[in-house]
Amino acid sequence: MKSLDPLRSSRSKSERASERYKKPLCFLAPLRRLYDWVLGWADTRWGMPALLVIAFCESSFFPIPPDVLLLPLVLGASERWFIYAAGTTLASVLGGLAGYAIGFFAWQTLGRWLIVNVMH
Repeated sequence: MKSLDPLRSSRSKSERASERYKKPLCFLAPLRRLYDWVLGWADTRWGMPALLVIAFCESSFFPIPPDVLLLPLVLGASERWFIYAAGTTLASVLGGLAGYAIGFFAWQTLGRWLIVNVMH
């Protein structure tokens, strides 16, 4: 059935589909803003440092993987793919070590207290 709305009928199917994905579910909106923020770093000269920081943080506490920024950087400068991949790997390993340290020291300070006083 044809729509009687003149604005709706003048837009293409792909335009209507893209509008649908601009409005994520309400509980996903903060993650979508964070995703867009991360992706925005690809167009700046701070892309590589941002990639390293994101890879480090993602290994311990950050919810967005560095691939979101890695892919646009590699597609934009394909001759530097190895530098981006090696930097991401190194920062991710260092972030994993930091995450392990966070867990280790949290257990030493807070974890044992919770077990003894709360979970007894």
